[in-house]
Amino acid sequence: MSQLDLMKEFLLDAGEQLEKIENIVVHLERELTKEELDELFRAFHTLKGNASIVGLENVRDVSHAVEDMIGDVINKGVSIRQMTVDLMLVSVDAIQRMLRKIKEPDDKTVNASALIEKIGEFRQESVAPRPEASPETPNGGVQDSTTEMRVKTLENLAILEIPGLFEMEHSGDLIAHLKDLLKRGTSRFIFDFRDTEKISEGGVSALLKAKKEIEEGGGVMASCRAGPDVQKGLSKAGGIASMNMRPSLKEALDSVEKF
Repeated sequence: MSQLDLMKEFLLDAGEQLEKIENIVVHLERELTKEELDELFRAFHTLKGNASIVGLENVRDVSHAVEDMIGDVINKGVSIRQMTVDLMLVSVDAIQRMLRKIKEPDDKTVNASALIEKIGEFRQESVAPRPEASPETPNGGVQDSTTEMRVKTLENLAILEIPGLFEMEHSGDLIAHLKDLLKRGTSRFIFDFRDTEKISEGGVSALLKAKKEIEEGGGVMASCRAGPDVQKGLSKAGGIASMNMRPSLKEALDSVEKF
């Protein structure tokens, strides 16, 4: 078999493995069965092995890192947390962009090492003792989820978890985060309203200002997982149509993945 035929076969199989992974990961808000966890593990294991055969080191290394993270859940009793889900989704997104570069070469790089480092840090933090029922911070500490915004940076993507109560007073903090992230080369942004219970009209104005900051900085954004009350608040203040709102994190990732 020629190298070209081998690569075509790899890309076909990789697409099937990624589809399997996505079909399982979108259901991670409920408890997974052992069979589903094993299937996730096998899919990343297959991606790792096949990528190694065709010499795609970035795909191999990211797949290996996620395989090890899932192995912690299966073999060490580590709980699946929201960051586990986010890292898997972002890893799928990164692998898809790596594969797309093979079909449509461009000058955009995919920083696999930063994602692998983030997964490694999360694995270390996951096995360490932590307070029960306390909101997470990116470095493993705790904070008040009703007032503080959490920012997850993975590769050239930033996921901003909007706090439980979001008002105009949060605008300065949000814009400062965005300017710093844009300066560091982040180009894709997702506003995650998973924990948000209420948003004021001033908060909507702050979000629209943040969206403008991203677009003027050359980035793209999407929003996701807003509950009925948040959607009502956004609509009342005229912001829902501008926020590129998606039902799930995966759909938000899909919305910004080609940027």
